[in-house]
Amino acid sequence: ALDRKMNPLLGEEKPLGIVVDTHVGGGICESTNLPRTAQVEYRCCSPQSVAQFKPHVLYKGNPIPSDIASIVQLDEPTVCNYHIVVCTPLLCDGLAEEYEDGPQTAFSKQGVAKTWYGNSNRHPSVAAAAKEKKNGALQPTAKKPRKENESIRDTIERTMDGVCLLSNTNEWWAYEFCHGHHVRQYHEGKVFDPKSGVTSLQMEAQYWLGKYDADRLESFEREEEINYVVNVTELDKATASAAKVQANSLRGSGAYFYQEYMNGQECDGTDPDVGAKGGAPRATTVRYFCGPTFALSNVREDATCHYMIDVTIPDLCEHPLFRKPADKKKIIKCLPLDDSK
Repeated sequence: ALDRKMNPLLGEEKPLGIVVDTHVGGGICESTNLPRTAQVEYRCCSPQSVAQFKPHVLYKGNPIPSDIASIVQLDEPTVCNYHIVVCTPLLCDGLAEEYEDGPQTAFSKQGVAKTWYGNSNRHPSVAAAAKEKKNGALQPTAKKPRKENESIRDTIERTMDGVCLLSNTNEWWAYEFCHGHHVRQYHEGKVFDPKSGVTSLQMEAQYWLGKYDADRLESFEREEEINYVVNVTELDKATASAAKVQANSLRGSGAYFYQEYMNGQECDGTDPDVGAKGGAPRATTVRYFCGPTFALSNVREDATCHYMIDVTIPDLCEHPLFRKPADKKKIIKCLPLDDSK
């Protein structure tokens, strides 16, 4: 019955496949005394079919137009177990690539489209069924104009507003950095449904590693930003050597600007210092470097329940504090020897 309903929505498009996300651990259902669950099924639909539903996403209760996806069916097959069908061109052959170089709809602080960059510019589950971009990192196609005498935070805000960077270089954990919002660590496992023959990704674990606090991180003037910039010369010998290698590979001086994302989920680690405090919230130091692409890299846990991540932003390379110093030219003059003396 669902196929009969969805086939007309394909138009002339050919589906790449069906992606199913299973969401567990919802609110307790009064009828069953068990957590609610939901299965979200993503299917290919032509852009014209999506448009006819006049889809929106909600930001702070306000509807925002979206041409990426629309809910076409929502039902409750069993008590407190829900089934949702989402219609999207991202799962249509030949259409997914058209969206790779453009913004994808989600939320930003101003209520405009959020863009996903990194290993995928789409939700990880949808990306599994769509073709990946070869280089892994996607670049903005419509950049906001640079301000005169732009501060470091101005540059970061202008280029990263509404952007989430993804990294799954770790074999088990994947990481997500959403500027102005949060740092998250999560793991999705593949689940095969023998009845439908569909393999889906299911969230198995996730931890919030820190949250953005505007009152704290925006509380100082631009002249004080230099206090949050670390230069290669200020590092110890081992760290400086690694930073120089990174600077050579990423461009720029190797300097970075840092912000602390705090008040993540409480840590229940076995470290004695954490235990003595009765548990402590996770936190992450976000280090912003000049780099050729927008990327999240070098995720590591430098202390129990404290993390460090590196974010590269091409526009920072134009800031004086991040520019690679020019090679100084030395002029050597050679004069003939006077043998007569």
